[in-house]
Amino acid sequence: PAADQQLIGRENLAAAARVIRALPPRTRDAFLLHRFEDQTYVQIAKCLGVSVSMVEKHIAEALRQLKISRDG
Repeated sequence: PAADQQLIGRENLAAAARVIRALPPRTRDAFLLHRFEDQTYVQIAKCLGVSVSMVEKHIAEALRQLKISRDG
């Protein structure tokens, strides 16, 4: 990609990282386990000691925050 596209990509990645760091701890943990550790909602629920429904809510909130950040 062109240099300007690389810069935009790095800026977008940095913005997403800031949003993820700012998430509440449980929400952040659930999101990272799912997206970067490829764990299922059931596995995450067991790991965090919460229900699968709660994991779904955490993931949805993380995605909502990322979308808000992206859409500015």
